[in-house]
Amino acid sequence: MNARALTILALLLLWLAGCWYWYTCKIKGLCGGNKGTTHQSGISSNSSTESGPLVFNWSSAKPNTGKEFQQYQSTLMKSATDDNLLEITGWYTEQETNTSKLANLGLARAEEVKKLLSSKMDPSRIRITSKQVPTREHMRKDPFAGIEFKFMDKPAERSAVNRPIMFACNSAKPVTNAKFESYKNRVSGELKNDKKLLITGIYRESETNDTKYENLGIARAMEMKKVFTPKVKGSLIETSSRMLEGQSCPDGMFESVDIKMTALDGGQAPVVQQGKAKVQQIKDGVRIYFASNSTQKAVDASIDKYLAELANEMKAGSRKIQIVGHTDDRGEAAPNKALGMKRANQVRNILVKKGAPARLITVESKGEDAPIADNNTDAGRQQNRRVEILFK
Repeated sequence: MNARALTILALLLLWLAGCWYWYTCKIKGLCGGNKGTTHQSGISSNSSTESGPLVFNWSSAKPNTGKEFQQYQSTLMKSATDDNLLEITGWYTEQETNTSKLANLGLARAEEVKKLLSSKMDPSRIRITSKQVPTREHMRKDPFAGIEFKFMDKPAERSAVNRPIMFACNSAKPVTNAKFESYKNRVSGELKNDKKLLITGIYRESETNDTKYENLGIARAMEMKKVFTPKVKGSLIETSSRMLEGQSCPDGMFESVDIKMTALDGGQAPVVQQGKAKVQQIKDGVRIYFASNSTQKAVDASIDKYLAELANEMKAGSRKIQIVGHTDDRGEAAPNKALGMKRANQVRNILVKKGAPARLITVESKGEDAPIADNNTDAGRQQNRRVEILFK
């Protein structure tokens, strides 16, 4: 074999050795002490075996920590400074089952890891996000990596001193400053008999809702309504919510309500009087309101006309709908659940009678469990007595 051939062979062997080292040590992390390696994007938990410092089981948000976790955690914290934030990204697959309260299993995993690290780092300096990853067959039977970390520079501090109403992540309780009282007085002074106050609570899909309300946005709006009611009649305040998709919470305190005035007959929700039914357009369908303790829609030509038009549309096509009954919180929960179902079935029966195919309709009741307004006022209870027709 000549010198040229030997040189080519030596270079080939050297290249193969380098590839083996990079795959085994850098990618798989199997060269002793390299678990939780540092990448340009951050520090990543990338062990795929049960002996790794931080792994997960299929469809589970609970992290499994190995004997190396304490050392791994210490190494991670060495990258923390007063000038950066830690972003935890939870991984999840499309096939996994999410039984958590969060929008997806990735966020749930990130939240659980945040709890693990909160004793070592101020939780306000930790933000969570998620990422969907491809399913690998070994994930169904073996523990796998489900998290990655990244340190980021802190954004410029935003001044909260000039913001009269602020909220913390996952919280419905408003925090007001010294300027709020004058702000409240100004708003109440401008609110005349021909106007009403619309309070829209804003929330992110990643936030945890531990309130009795349908979502954290409604809960924030209802808390603000309580703050305003000493100055403003509850009947002149209406609440709604808006979700910000794909956004995580900002750092620290942030604004999360939109407050504005509108004409009494020009708001997002109708002024519903006792015994009067209304049809209200909502994002995914419509709402129909009921009188107190009633399963019969109030006599209203606009409702009959709407249901007839919807039935004709369903006859001509294949649009499916879901009818959900709701009540106020007067009385016991079980009878209210039954009352909500009666209301949903009443609307279903009207549609079927008008020609809508029964196979395209499903019904359910949430009873008193999903209020959209304050059950402590007559106006609020009236808005909660409703049926929602949701388009699929």
